[in-house]
Amino acid sequence: MFVPPETGFFAAAVDTVGIVFFDREGRTVQVLDRGLDHRLARVQRLEYASSGVLWALLNDGVARVEFPSPISHFEPLLASGLVYARPLRHEGRLWILADGRALRGVYDATGRLERFEQDMPSGRFLFTLTSVDGLLVAANEEGIFVRENSGWKEISPGIANARVGAASASDRLIYVARNEWGWIQRTSDGYTTRRLPKPGLGESYGSIMDSAGVLWLEMGSGQVGRVDLRHGTPAFELLGSSDGLVDGWVQLFMFDGVARFNLPGHLFRFDEATHRFVDDRDLLKRFPELPVGAGRPTTDALGRLWFTLNGMAKALTASSGGGRHSVETVPAGFEPGEFTPRTTEWSGCGDESGWLALIRESPALPPARPGS
Repeated sequence: MFVPPETGFFAAAVDTVGIVFFDREGRTVQVLDRGLDHRLARVQRLEYASSGVLWALLNDGVARVEFPSPISHFEPLLASGLVYARPLRHEGRLWILADGRALRGVYDATGRLERFEQDMPSGRFLFTLTSVDGLLVAANEEGIFVRENSGWKEISPGIANARVGAASASDRLIYVARNEWGWIQRTSDGYTTRRLPKPGLGESYGSIMDSAGVLWLEMGSGQVGRVDLRHGTPAFELLGSSDGLVDGWVQLFMFDGVARFNLPGHLFRFDEATHRFVDDRDLLKRFPELPVGAGRPTTDALGRLWFTLNGMAKALTASSGGGRHSVETVPAGFEPGEFTPRTTEWSGCGDESGWLALIRESPALPPARPGS
């Protein structure tokens, strides 16, 4: 048993169970049990290093466990061979969109995540799953659904592969889908949908809402969708090379409330005055360590900026002083395509070993395992 000085938590090796982490009140906050690796059921000795690593001597080997860990690992609770998985939290419960399936976290009486079970609306392949405006919303080839206490309810049938986002300061849910866009409004009787045709509009692969009230849509190679929600009726634009973008897949991310656009060899922002995309020199001057055109950087609850470089997850301190920043490499075991931060600092929550989940996009790489 030990007390990590940085955290104030205890850890104990429980024979036939594994390693149990708990607080001063005796509340279990994390368990690495034999279900993760059968060798954890026979821990002979624990030693905690000042670097924040717990070493465990096993009957057959040594385990290395970061505590508290900067990232969360859910692979032991999911099927192997996933191509894509995106975690999200709704009403305190963890959900994962995994290869077209919605997986709902199942917890024990102490609040510890035990497993995931499939929880799907009708249809073959779930295109999106998001928590928006207090609703859990899903979309597939049949329509748009919301999750109610009794199960999934279809609210907009016949809309294929929609992506739904909230309209700032209104009761509208904006959606884009194949060949159309529009909005959904909640009424006393349920939901109404206003559908607007947009021939040639393809799939939307991501969305962000900037601090000005503009919804930005990742539309694929060389295209960005822009939905201005600030003047009553939403206005939709499809922007591309004639508006300053270059060829290549557009990757959206947000920093300081401003939408940023990563393309090969370029980092853009949108200039309202000229209504064009321009090189984001200010952000690169502030963070010279930030690679241009690489992924979707994300800021976590501790103010650190996460990004991918040379196949590794990196985190740097997002200070406002400029100059060089301290960059930390976080061993994830794969190249992250996206980052999903928690909304609060790590607090010993029973279903996560850290406060950041990494989204894996390459099926060719082996999954990361905690305690290896």
